[in-house]
Amino acid sequence: MTGDDIGTVDDGFRALVDNHPDLIARFDRELRHVYVNPALCRTVGRPFGWFIGRTSRELGFGEELVDLWEKALRGTFETGRELTVEFTAPRAGRPRTYRCRLVPEPGRDGSVEWVTAVVRDVTELKEAYERLQDSEERLRLALEAAGMGTWRYDPDTGVDVRDPGFVRIHGLRPEGSFMPVSEFLKGLHPGDRRALLEAARRAVMERGVFEAEYRVIRPGGATSWVRSRGRVVRRPGAKGEETYIVTGVAMDITESRAAAEVRRALLEEIGRRRREAEAQAEQVRAILENLSEGVSVVSSEGALLMRNRMARDIMDGTWPPRHPMGYVREVKLYRPDGSPMSRAEWPVTRVLRGEAFRDKEVLLERPDGTRLTLQVSGVPLRDDAGRVSLGVLTYRDVTELRRLERAKEEFIQVLAHELRNPLAAAFGLVQLAAGRLDGGGRPAETDAGTGPRADVTAYLRLAEKELRRLQALVSEILDGYRVSSGRLQLDLEEVDLGEVVAEAVRPYASGLFDSEVSVSGPPEGVKVRGDRRRLVEVLANLLSNAVKYSPGRARVQVGVERRAGEILVVVEDEGIGIPPDQLEAVFQGLYRATHLEGQMPDGLGLGLYISRDIARRHGGDLWAENRPGGGTRMCLKLPLAPE
Repeated sequence: MTGDDIGTVDDGFRALVDNHPDLIARFDRELRHVYVNPALCRTVGRPFGWFIGRTSRELGFGEELVDLWEKALRGTFETGRELTVEFTAPRAGRPRTYRCRLVPEPGRDGSVEWVTAVVRDVTELKEAYERLQDSEERLRLALEAAGMGTWRYDPDTGVDVRDPGFVRIHGLRPEGSFMPVSEFLKGLHPGDRRALLEAARRAVMERGVFEAEYRVIRPGGATSWVRSRGRVVRRPGAKGEETYIVTGVAMDITESRAAAEVRRALLEEIGRRRREAEAQAEQVRAILENLSEGVSVVSSEGALLMRNRMARDIMDGTWPPRHPMGYVREVKLYRPDGSPMSRAEWPVTRVLRGEAFRDKEVLLERPDGTRLTLQVSGVPLRDDAGRVSLGVLTYRDVTELRRLERAKEEFIQVLAHELRNPLAAAFGLVQLAAGRLDGGGRPAETDAGTGPRADVTAYLRLAEKELRRLQALVSEILDGYRVSSGRLQLDLEEVDLGEVVAEAVRPYASGLFDSEVSVSGPPEGVKVRGDRRRLVEVLANLLSNAVKYSPGRARVQVGVERRAGEILVVVEDEGIGIPPDQLEAVFQGLYRATHLEGQMPDGLGLGLYISRDIARRHGGDLWAENRPGGGTRMCLKLPLAPE
């Protein structure tokens, strides 16, 4: 039978399928095309006549797809039952999904004579369905991750309890699909049931939005909090009346309620602490206002944020509040020697640059021309990123103190001058008299028969010794004052340490002292940068103490040890030693030994005090140790001169 024969017999069928958008083909028992509609011709790109009498194998599809297709056709011919199959075939380079319905058509003898295939492109439909499934899965996962569940209430059927999340949140049995409201309410806390029903009534009658928080009694008696939100959806009923359903989500908020309670408690605690902090801040402000030192706080831009009463008095109102860098126009600062101070040296500039310093002395000239001497300290405060956010400055007016120090220094200088003048005159006279007596060369004479005349020369030598001692005490007083006031000056140069040691030891080689001083080292060419006269003075003082506090003939050892970047000079004696609790005290000004029996130490107790200061001003140090077996080790450390 040809396609024309079918067209003659089935004109109605042909008129229908020719205009149908689906792909329609009719096959005979040999699986040959006996009819195809125009939609199929357009899709495959073949004319109608090409199809007639040909099988699907000649369409050029893959063998696997054709086998599947022919198997389905044969099955329909054999069983006489409709069959639906899906397959994927390429089209314009893109795989398309087709759903095919195979409809058997019986002949006159009742057997299947033809099979009509109705093929529809369901690619977009499948993709939309997959997207819908994906969206539903993502929604399910999101609800599950958020601890939420969906619900639905229909007045005709009750509460929908099919959602697993809703069942879990309310502690329900995971069985059944709907639950009467009365049964659902039994699982809630008795104190919350009426409120829940009232919220539902208002949602239906007024707002259209349902929202409630209530407690759920779980199996075992535990209580949890649930927040439920929903919306009323209105719809016409079967008889024309308006009906509604309410749908929404529920969420377990037990933890968030507990967190809210904790937050409330924390806020109360924060409020309490804030009030305490404000009270403490007020106390701090009161303390700051009454400090004897000035305190100022400046922003990172240099704006003055705060200053206390003393700061206002010192500055004489010269810093405009909150005026960035306003102080630059109002004051003048000078170094202690009176030379102008550059902006980069100003304490405010330094602290905002991130420097911390203590007792930086400056001269402040106020607008009225008066000058104050201030000791300024600064501390930068940094934020989390390490940037300077605030600068805190404290300053003390030491103008009067410096005036008194100058007066004291002038007094000491005048006193020293007035003492040294008669000392020098007496010194000269004693030396002159002793020289003349020595020059006569006469033996001691008698005086008018009254007996031997005293040895005048010996007395004069004794007087000379005491005058020298008094002269040394005056120098020691002056040096002690200079150390305490930080005014001891050093004349630094490169010094050969060997020469310094030799000069300090030289007097003990003259036989004038009942002592034995030996020296080991230093290596040749050891150089230090220091004040030669002061270093000799330090070593001479250490040797003098070693001899003084050694019983009998003193044996003193001077050792020099070179270390990395420094030199250590050790003066070691076999004397009485120093009690352990006084090893540090001996370096205090005016210290007098308390462990000497039956004797009073000579001097004012300033020698070691001055010596340690000289050592530290050289970048070194001086300390005392007790020598094993008795005696003392005085250790002088000095940095080597750079090569």
